[in-house]
This record gives sequence, C-alpha cells and structure tokens, in this order.
Amino acid sequence: MILQRLATSIRKQDWFTVAIETLIVVLGVFLGIQLGNWNAARHARDTEQNALTLLLEEAENNVSYSELTIYRASLLQQDREAALAKLSGETPVAGDPAQGMALMPVFRDMTPIHAAHDELAASGDIRLIRSADVRAAMSLYEGVVLFHDRARTEYMDRAQDILTLASPYMTLRYDLAAPLGYTAEVDWAAAGEDAQLMNAINRVMGEQVIFNERRQIVLDHVRTLCEVLSQAAAKPCDPQDWVDMEIRGVPIE
Repeated sequence: MILQRLATSIRKQDWFTVAIETLIVVLGVFLGIQLGNWNAARHARDTEQNALTLLLEEAENNVSYSELTIYRASLLQQDREAALAKLSGETPVAGDPAQGMALMPVFRDMTPIHAAHDELAASGDIRLIRSADVRAAMSLYEGVVLFHDRARTEYMDRAQDILTLASPYMTLRYDLAAPLGYTAEVDWAAAGEDAQLMNAINRVMGEQVIFNERRQIVLDHVRTLCEVLSQAAAKPCDPQDWVDMEIRGVPIE
C-alpha cells in the first residue's frame, strides 16, 4: 500500500510526500532488521547462559569426583604403605598390608565427566561463551587432564608386573565376603628378601607419590574452572561432598 502511494506521489512530483513515505519505508526496514538482530542476540545470550549453567553443573560434579578419587587413592596408598612396612619387617601404623600388596600396581584413574562439554562443543553453542576467563580456565583444565592421562598411559606401559613377581610369596583365595572378592596371604619375610620385587615396589611407591601430586593439580584446576563459571553464570559453585557421602554409605548418583 505505501509503495503504491509512493509511486503515485512520484508521478505527481509531490516530492515532500515522496520524502516522508521513503523515510517511513527505510525506518520500517531498519526497525525490522534491528528487531531481528535483537531477537538473535537475546537467543544467543539465553543459549550462552544455558551453556554456562550446564558447564557449571559439570564442573561441580568434576570437583566432587576428583575429591572422591583422591580420597580413594589415599586409602589405597595407606594399604601400600602397610605392605611396604611388612616387607621391611616393621609393624604397619594403619591400612591392610595384604590388600596393599595385591593392589600395589593399581593406579586410580582421574578421567573427568565431560558429557555436557562435548554436547555443547558438537552443537557449536560453546562458541557463544564470551568470557575470556571461562575459555582460558577450560583450556587449562583440559590441558592438565590430557597431560595426566598421557602420563598414566606411559606409567601403565612401563610398570612391572608386581603380582607376577610376588606370586611365589603370595596366595590368593576366593572370598565373596572380602572387600576385593578374595583374600591374600603373604610370606612377608621371604618377599622382603627378593631384591627384584622390592625394587619394583619401591618404584611403584615413588610413582604413586608423583601421581598424587598430579591428581591434586587436576583438582585445583577444576575448582578454579568451577569458580570462574560461577562468576560468569551468576550462580554459586556448590559441589556435593561425595567423600562424606561414601563414608556415610549414601549412594552417589
């Protein structure tokens, strides 16, 4: 309708009306484009907020998971220390030496939960996150996890088969009532005299100390990521205490 009036005004050479109606057309197009841009921007911000919320929840779970992994690793290390004490002819202060011997080469994994991150990366929504602090914290966290996983793989490749070395001195018996599903009896005095076995065990103990430090680094970085995401999402970083839940026997979902 307005275009017909504009054409009529041009034929009549009514330039004032032409100018007014042209201005109306231009303003209408401009406002339409702006409205579309505003809607797109609002959708992008809503999508960004949703992405930040999902990543924050995942970071909270990874804090809880990392704390639980470190706790479990500390219990296992306590058992290893007890085994080393028995092999050295000493009395363990704490821990189960037989279990420590049976699980001497076991390494607690530290693989994070990353379903939300992967989904957001696949959809492209993660690119809408504007915070440079969030992007930097995510990158650092992913880097330390990758380094930790590579170090673990290298460790598993070079680790000696301690159970095979210890087999002449250790007897395993199937027992459903035992924590591992079996019990272990060890001739500690004879095992402690085996230089090859003791060298392998001492090397494992040293490796475990190093990995305990690396686990703590992973935890420190995911805590930092959680706090940075908390600021960006304007929501608290409030991870559950999975260690306390495990101690109390509460199922972790």
